[in-house]
Amino acid sequence: MRMAVFFFAFSLSGLNIAIAGALPSTPITSGSFIERSPIYPKEIESSLNEAISSRLGLPYRWAGTDDNGYDCSGFVWRVFREAGVDFDRASTRNLWQRLPEATREESTSFGTLVFFQGLDHVGIVRDADSFYHASTSGGVMLSYFDKSDKYWRSRIIGYRRIFAPVRRRAAAAPR
Repeated sequence: MRMAVFFFAFSLSGLNIAIAGALPSTPITSGSFIERSPIYPKEIESSLNEAISSRLGLPYRWAGTDDNGYDCSGFVWRVFREAGVDFDRASTRNLWQRLPEATREESTSFGTLVFFQGLDHVGIVRDADSFYHASTSGGVMLSYFDKSDKYWRSRIIGYRRIFAPVRRRAAAAPR
């Protein structure tokens, strides 16, 4: 499993997502620091869930990033940002290119991003059977991978994981 005190910020197109590298941790307060991890603490999971739930039923709007309407990548960006995982807004294709591939276990974990054929659609995994997304046909909604005709399952090209900030206690100095 990947775990890290890792930072690597993409700046090529302004996408600032910590994913891997060897830069030092950033001190926060005495005795704690931030590390980036693909494993989300309960607070971030709870905030993500709340941000998603509050947007269910909102309309689709091309390039939308607010409650007047969302496109798929705008929805992903907004809910993660609201949950404290801040990165610059990017297209689905750019997210795919810049984020690390999710492990097999992570692919069914809440918060993992699921990408579809053509790299023109992205959603947020709820569990092994469903995901949240902003759809042109229904706005912000929950969809199922295998409901009736298996439409979504047959179009998945892969999963990516956004590394989230996690506060950790610094190890005690040796005496």
